[in-house]
Amino acid sequence: MGIFDTILGFITGSRRSNVRRAGRLAMNTARHAAYEADRAAFQADALEHGERTTSAEFSVLPATLTELTASPYNDLRTPMNTAALFVVALNVYNQDRAEAIAMINYLRGPNPLNSDDIRFLNEHMAQNNKDGSLARSYLAGATPQNNYTPSQPYTIAITDNPYTYYDGAVATVFVWCGGDNNPRSITMCKSADSLWYLGELSLLDGVQPSA
Repeated sequence: MGIFDTILGFITGSRRSNVRRAGRLAMNTARHAAYEADRAAFQADALEHGERTTSAEFSVLPATLTELTASPYNDLRTPMNTAALFVVALNVYNQDRAEAIAMINYLRGPNPLNSDDIRFLNEHMAQNNKDGSLARSYLAGATPQNNYTPSQPYTIAITDNPYTYYDGAVATVFVWCGGDNNPRSITMCKSADSLWYLGELSLLDGVQPSA
């Protein structure tokens, strides 16, 4: 290859590099504009709408994974349903730990619990849910004053707000707890098939002791 060809190749390569760089810049600019547009839309929505609370009601709490998947709330296209079914799993834990873990793994989708997750779950449940009060505290009507006895039908109240879906792939909702002064947060992750799977293990902190 002569020096002319070498110089021509260098110039052509530089032009291609500049074109690629300009393309990336344009793409990043477009993404940033889309991000800012989404952020503005969420801020406008926040001014129009406040918190929104939905409820999941069960005449009988599912006791097995089969019963859980047969529940009308087994529609993981909404993170509120995923959160409600996680509360169900926590209430199963004291009666059947293996079944509860099977439920949680189902709600975790492509990311089942690993050994560290299970150890974390077992330690927190052993410390904070010895008598089942932690799990029952997420059922409406269960308070320290009545030894965490829930009302019938079993009802789980969950709140979202305009910022719940701000990230797009992650949603944080809030489960009402009779053993705390505030609802507690739980995070779900959106999969490629638009289902909301359980993210971090939460809702495991202790509650106020029974009166």
